[in-house]
Amino acid sequence: SPNFRVRFNNEKRDYSYYDKLTVSASGEVLKVINHVSIERYMARVVQSEVGYGAAEEYYKIQSIICRTYAVRNLERHVIDGYDLCDHEHCQVYSGLKLATNDVIKATSATSGLVMVDPKNELILSAFHANCGGQTSNSEDVWRESRSYLTSVEDTFCLKSRSAVWDKTMPVDEFITQLGFKTNAAELENWSFNQPNRKKYFTLKTDSVETAQMRRLLQLRSTYFDLKVNNGNVEFVGRGYGHGVGLCQQGAMEMAESGYTYSQVLGYYYKDVSLIPMTSLQPEK
Repeated sequence: SPNFRVRFNNEKRDYSYYDKLTVSASGEVLKVINHVSIERYMARVVQSEVGYGAAEEYYKIQSIICRTYAVRNLERHVIDGYDLCDHEHCQVYSGLKLATNDVIKATSATSGLVMVDPKNELILSAFHANCGGQTSNSEDVWRESRSYLTSVEDTFCLKSRSAVWDKTMPVDEFITQLGFKTNAAELENWSFNQPNRKKYFTLKTDSVETAQMRRLLQLRSTYFDLKVNNGNVEFVGRGYGHGVGLCQQGAMEMAESGYTYSQVLGYYYKDVSLIPMTSLQPEK
């Protein structure tokens, strides 16, 4: 059972933590730091990121992804006096969700394993909910090209939730939000299609990166077709998230179909190796 149970701001829910807890006060704010072993941390993170009911093999996959991320980003908050925060900026580490036996077994079975590239450096273990049938190149979303984050075809996620979406908005709003100069009246019956993911959306002399377009228009993904009809822009999209790295819903389907965690990771991350984190070379 947990070593500590804490209640914040008169909440009715208790937050539970293992190992050591340090509490300090600064003005009217309490800083609570949990000094926890990496594997106990991993079990709680995986439970928070995935939830309940996934295949044990998928929990192994997520364990390796999250462990790689954690080790790669240690000391991200060193200026604040701790290594990692407990929300999306680092990884969700919820004191509300105790790890289930399936998650504990999965993290134990992959204990210490992390992913490295051919230079033996920890990879950026990016993942997203659903790629819609094709993942993105890292340089098409975050500018920097990474050899292990290249686009792959993925049929495993197509029957999952979030595989398709739609959105409609007035064409005037569409043009204004993008800052385009195109005349809205000229766009009736105009269309744009992506048989494969594209980095840029182009409209006559105007152009914008699809990643930027996703942010500006609050789209679920950059993978979409659109047409203009009766003064509205009608989107038909695929996937949910940035599209880089591992597709969670595709990986879940692979795990449930009998693929091993190493096969799934090798499918989404190219030319990576699994090694114990104790084998990592310390930074000079």
